Amino acid sequence: MLKRLHLYFAACLGFTALIAAIAAPLIIGRVALAADRADVVLSGLSLMVIEHRHWLPALALPGIACALLAFAGRKFSALLFASGCTGVLVLVALTLAAFIAVLAPLYQYQPL
Repeated sequence: MLKRLHLYFAACLGFTALIAAIAAPLIIGRVALAADRADVVLSGLSLMVIEHRHWLPALALPGIACALLAFAGRKFSALLFASGCTGVLVLVALTLAAFIAVLAPLYQYQPL
């Protein structure tokens, strides 16, 4: 069981990175539509993420590559898993930050 544990970690990392690479641009596209409809003024990181959402799957490529390398051998599988998770976590964090930046102005108090 423990001899194959690195294979399970590699499979989880590979599937998670693949799902994040597919879902992130779709989610950011929906967030961009919501920001456009609500006339939300964005600045900084959120604007950059929304304008360049076609580059988001590139952040998942290290995770996919590390998962493939971990399948090949067991020697550095823990290091590969840790380094592969960082790209996926950055992708999820950027998506979440853009989502919060668009939704936050919609829930602020507006005097009548």
